[in-house]
Formats: sequence, structure tokens, C-alpha cells
Amino acid sequence: MTHNNTRASWLWGLAWLALAACQPGPDHSGDAASDITRPRDEQLARFRTGLTEAAVLTGGTTSRDDLVRRWVAAVAAADTGTVRQLLLDRAEFAWQFYPTTAQALPPYDLPPGLLWDLLSRQSSGGMEYVFRRWNGASMELESYDCGREAVSEGDNLIHGPCVVTVVADGRDTVSARLTGPIIERAGRFKFVSYTNDLD
Repeated sequence: MTHNNTRASWLWGLAWLALAACQPGPDHSGDAASDITRPRDEQLARFRTGLTEAAVLTGGTTSRDDLVRRWVAAVAAADTGTVRQLLLDRAEFAWQFYPTTAQALPPYDLPPGLLWDLLSRQSSGGMEYVFRRWNGASMELESYDCGREAVSEGDNLIHGPCVVTVVADGRDTVSARLTGPIIERAGRFKFVSYTNDLD
């Protein structure tokens, strides 16, 4: 699969990790149908209700290499806390990602509540699969490839999705799209989603 096709599948797949218990703010997914008819600024204001503004990305890492390495180590250790810290949270999605992402702009025009809900449900399944597959296994990063060029979206650079090659228990080598894209903003890197092509 080419990186262009992989990125297209991400745009249409709308994958995101569901961390509802860890993400403050109201759930507007039930309002998705009515939100479609509202002005975009109103949709986003409604979604942001109850959230503290995210002025910058927090957590994550200061390099893409370190982000991928920390994710692999967290999966091997079943460290869900670190996995959460490496991923965009709901407030970062609302202030840092959604305003300029292609899915929120024509021709997609997806409301923030709908996009967050769809991405959350699909990415949750992806990470559940990864943890289930490698639970208790030693896991080493061999290499990864996010393609040649990042995509510019406002102040964000979007890398990948990335093909990651890992070796589990010193013998099981897997090379696949194990995570979703990576966002780079003001020198910090986080995962946009944890969707994968294994589940």
C-alpha cells in the first residue's frame, strides 16, 4: 500500500482512540445531525464547552523518533498511561487540530463532535488489538517509515500514517501501519490517532 493510499484511508476511516474517561468535556456526538446544519464556528464553540483551552501541545515528545520509540516501549509494558500522554487529547483536538484538518473543511465538513466520536470508536479498537496481540511480549523497534513529506495543515505538520517494523520476543517481525498519523506543532510531536491496519 502506498503512503498516499494509506493517508486517504485514514481520511476516510476517521480513526481515533476513545479515552472518554480521561477526556473532560461534554459529548456532543448525539448532536451530530443537527450540528451539520449549524455554522462551523458555532459547531466548534459548542464542542469546546466545558474544556480548558489548549494553547500548546502538552506531553508528547520533542522528536518523531522518540515518539515512536516511546510508543513501542509503552505497548511492550502495557503502559496505558504513557500511551494516553502520547496522543492528542480532546482539548488539543478542539483547539490545535480540528480548525485546520482536512476533514473539517470542504468537501468533508465534518462537525467536531461527529469527527471526535467516529475517530474515538475506531482507534479504540486498533489499540485494543495491539495490546491484545503483544501483551507480555518483549518488543523492539527495528525501523519506521512515515513517507517522504509531511502534510501542512495550518500551523501543523501531519506525518504519515507510518509503517512501523517491530520485533516481538526476538523472533516475530511485523511491519505494518501500527498507528495513525503524527502531528508536529511548535517543536512537539504527538499521535493524532492509534488506528492501525491489523484489526
